Parts: sequence; structure tokens; C-alpha cells
Amino acid sequence: FPNRARENGRYYATDFTLTELKSLSLSERFDPENKKPIYPNRFPLNEYNFKIPTLEEEIQFIQGLNKSTGKNVGIYPEIKKPFWHKQQGKDISKIVIEILNKYGYKSKEDKIYLQTFDFDELKRIRKELGYQGKLIMLVGENDWNEAPTDYEYIKSEEGIAEVAQYSDGIGP
Repeated sequence: FPNRARENGRYYATDFTLTELKSLSLSERFDPENKKPIYPNRFPLNEYNFKIPTLEEEIQFIQGLNKSTGKNVGIYPEIKKPFWHKQQGKDISKIVIEILNKYGYKSKEDKIYLQTFDFDELKRIRKELGYQGKLIMLVGENDWNEAPTDYEYIKSEEGIAEVAQYSDGIGP
């Protein structure tokens, strides 16, 4: 899809249909000039034929493995850049919460920690979307431009007290 790049030269999943995304193959990152892997100690380059999984497919896979192995492995998803997604007309948090609820990840007793760098969105997930599972406030640096969140405030005593009203933990 070479003609689908935005003005900044980047491609965004939100600009593609699920069918289009599913037609792509996954690959470990590589240097386009010499074709060598960026991280050579990760999964071997080009020795697999993986496709892009959806969150729902990943949950089905994990729950299937749990059933077949007798284990009870949980999940730790992150809602990435919800502010940006809203600007694109997508409510990524609502979509994620609907999928989590469908598969039984809805209370503090369930094996899930849902995380985000966006404090306003974390509050919205708890209050407006009514999510009762465990929430983690991820803390970064203001210059990362990860979310419209003041991380210096979040790291303050007052900020930590406010985060504690909505979150079950804080992560780096």
C-alpha cells in the first residue's frame, strides 16, 4: 500500500481495514539499506509467516492455551495513545473494554492489568466506561509526548494521591 502513507511519510493502522491489515505479513524490524535485522538476537528474520493478530485473537489464543495446559495466565494490555485515536475519530478505549468484557476480564479478581500513559483516559475508563478491572497508570516523561498528561504532577505527592483514586498501581 505505498500510496497510503500520510504526509509525514508514516503508515497508521487506523487508515486500513482489518482485511487489509490481515493481508500483510509480520517481520522483525530491519535496516532497509542492508536488510539486516535491527535486533539480531530476537526472532530470526524471515523464518516465519506471521500475520497481525487482533486483541480478540490474542485473548482467544491465551484462553485456549490456559484450557489445554491447565494454567491460568493473565494478560497485561496497554491502551496506546487514546488521545491520538480520538483525534482520528476512534474510541480505542471503548473498543478494548468491550472486548475485555466479552472475554470475562471485567473485575479486580480477573487476571488482567489494563494500562495507559493517559491519566485523563484512565479516569474516563474507570468513571465513564465503568471498567472495574485493575488499572495501571503508566508514568513517562513530559518530553515523550506520549499523552496530554503532566507526569511531573503525577509523580508529586498530590498527583499520586489523585491517581490512587482511579488506579490499582503505577508502572514505569
